[in-house]
Amino acid sequence: MELVTVPESSGGNAMIGICYLVKEDADTVAKRIEELCKNQRYDGAFWEESLYNKDRMIVAARVVHSTDVVEINTYEQLREIDSDSNQLKTDAIQVICEALKAKAEEITDITVLKKGMTNRSFLFTCKGKKYIMRIPGEGTDQLINRRQEAAVYQAIDGKHICDDIAYINPENGYKITEFLEGARVCDPLNYEDVKKCMKRLHAFHDLKLKVNHEFDIFGQMEFYETLWEGMPSVYKDYEKQKQMFCH
Repeated sequence: MELVTVPESSGGNAMIGICYLVKEDADTVAKRIEELCKNQRYDGAFWEESLYNKDRMIVAARVVHSTDVVEINTYEQLREIDSDSNQLKTDAIQVICEALKAKAEEITDITVLKKGMTNRSFLFTCKGKKYIMRIPGEGTDQLINRRQEAAVYQAIDGKHICDDIAYINPENGYKITEFLEGARVCDPLNYEDVKKCMKRLHAFHDLKLKVNHEFDIFGQMEFYETLWEGMPSVYKDYEKQKQMFCH
């Protein structure tokens, strides 16, 4: 069955998900995504946009009755429908259970957070308390030394400088922190905000904390550039900004 777009008032079938893509369709989708990425108009679009060719989809439909399918969007929905599913047995849930001495059933209100640039994080509740778990994204091991990161957290532990750490693994970078209600970033255009931040920064320096490693910011920038493998930065003004930062 061919899929075409129709006005909402016309009714018709609704797409509930992708079953699979055969190689030919997958190749077409890959090329379409490359094309769409070059157009700023699609910066906030979902990948499903690549399935459309004008008002038609390039993939065929498998029609099923609405009573034969269930939409699952959350971990808890899957647990409710199929408590024996292997998909529930993730290492992240196991880590939470061990770190917080809890049962899987006590982990609720799981919400994926999309604010991070390099990590996959989610908010959850356990025993009436909110936490955030961070799972490092693919390739972040090349950007961040997790052992050094853990050493920094150990040095600032109890100093009320950052969110409270419930668990951190220096090997894989998994981290669980207590959720800070009402937290927000500093507004650089708000004088009082900046004043408070500078006061806090001075207090931080006065602590004279030390760790057994250094962070060479310019050395790190050069290292990050080697990861491009000869490709230029996607940011057109990168070289200009880099010179301003260095001088």
